[in-house]
Amino acid sequence: MATDGDEMVLVAVISAYEEGSARMPELSVGAAEFAIMRRAYLLYLADHGDMDAIHHDVVSIVVTGERQARLRHLIGAWQWAESKE
Repeated sequence: MATDGDEMVLVAVISAYEEGSARMPELSVGAAEFAIMRRAYLLYLADHGDMDAIHHDVVSIVVTGERQARLRHLIGAWQWAESKE
């Protein structure tokens, strides 16, 4: 968990180990991952009902060797904000 201004951020981390790989990490966010993110958000909101906005980021890390890794950060893979209308 983190915050971005006043907005709560839940973070999913996808990791792999591929020694010597020059390939960039995949950000595989399909229907199943979105369902997991939505469930995590709803569970968090049930415990912390005072939230106005929340989003879920995905961080993909591939360890390519000792003290070496490649990283990608997808901001706002899933988000919700309470309507102010």
